[in-house]
Amino acid sequence: MRHDAAVSLLRAAVACGAMLASGSVIWGEATHRKPSLKLKVSTHNGFVPFTLTLSGEVIGVAAAESRLCYVSVERTITGPDGRPLDATDQFPCFAASSSDTELHSFKKELMLDEPGTYRYRIVIPREKGKRFYSVSQEVRAIAEPGSLRSLGDRSRPDG
Repeated sequence: MRHDAAVSLLRAAVACGAMLASGSVIWGEATHRKPSLKLKVSTHNGFVPFTLTLSGEVIGVAAAESRLCYVSVERTITGPDGRPLDATDQFPCFAASSSDTELHSFKKELMLDEPGTYRYRIVIPREKGKRFYSVSQEVRAIAEPGSLRSLGDRSRPDG
């Protein structure tokens, strides 16, 4: 009898460990998983000014949390004195008027008119100050064709 109880207990522990490892924990009827946040950019390099399209997907997030979703922008540009200047900004993923069924994907068009490096990522604030982040996407806005050398492309001559 003790052997059967020990085997049952071991099976339960293995099943519980597998649930925790997969990222899902069952509390009553609700299943909580880490959301899937995907962000794509239309290009990673371009000559200013150019239009950049950001496409995002927010999967496994309740509508109330999707409404809190925003895109974080970290920007590094070269100041007038030649030193780098860092700035951050953010904007909402979805329009305030979006219906609950529209809160899973978005597309934004941005005009990049200042040379520099821009890093974009989706952020979803959660309870107790926690946040979920997508993988960041880096975009380089280039001033002129001759500046390609500074990006490491030695195949094109300065213009």
